[in-house]
Amino acid sequence: MRPDDRPAPTLEGVLRDLMGSELGDLHVGLPARVESFDSGKGTCDARPVLRHRVGRGEDETAERLPVLRDVPVLYPRGGGFLLSWPLQAGDYVWLTFADASLDEWARQGGSDVTPSATRQHDLADAVAYAGLGAPGGAGAASSTDMVFGVAPAASGSPPGRCFRVGPAGMRVGDETDDFLAAMYDALTVLQTVPAVLVAGVVNPAYAAALALLQAQVANLSALR
Repeated sequence: MRPDDRPAPTLEGVLRDLMGSELGDLHVGLPARVESFDSGKGTCDARPVLRHRVGRGEDETAERLPVLRDVPVLYPRGGGFLLSWPLQAGDYVWLTFADASLDEWARQGGSDVTPSATRQHDLADAVAYAGLGAPGGAGAASSTDMVFGVAPAASGSPPGRCFRVGPAGMRVGDETDDFLAAMYDALTVLQTVPAVLVAGVVNPAYAAALALLQAQVANLSALR
């Protein structure tokens, strides 16, 4: 035994520690919490929420990773179209880390480049996928519909304003239903009020236009 009563290191142990040290600086994917969002640049500052293990055995500690600055946020995009939404502090994103440095690629506007830095899967080369929710939180996916709208404020609460497309057709939710019902009632009342011409004759075009509007609102309500 050595003076500190620990066994002498073996070749296997040395190699394992070396590999662990190298792999410890290689990052693949992590959840992170947004601290700020720049809509103009399409970037966010985000802090990974999984701590990084350092050392082995009794010497092992867990360190908090730093806030990553100006991380590009990835939204669905292509063919001249874009689907995006603003992020706010407290939102979650999923970070992935590039195989190689993104510095030259970003500076040269996305052209083919040869990275000058040799780093791989480094914290400096993160990109963020928007849309990750907190585990067990609000905003889980619908089992039947494609939903566009505002996520519920909390788990189990009613959905916010939304538009749904599914096997049952298109539906609108939240205050939109009340608005359609009120419009329908208003048109019904207006239809009973005679709109007269100068000669005192009811204008048939007026009544026909109101009837058409009423039918359109009724169709929208049927799509709920």
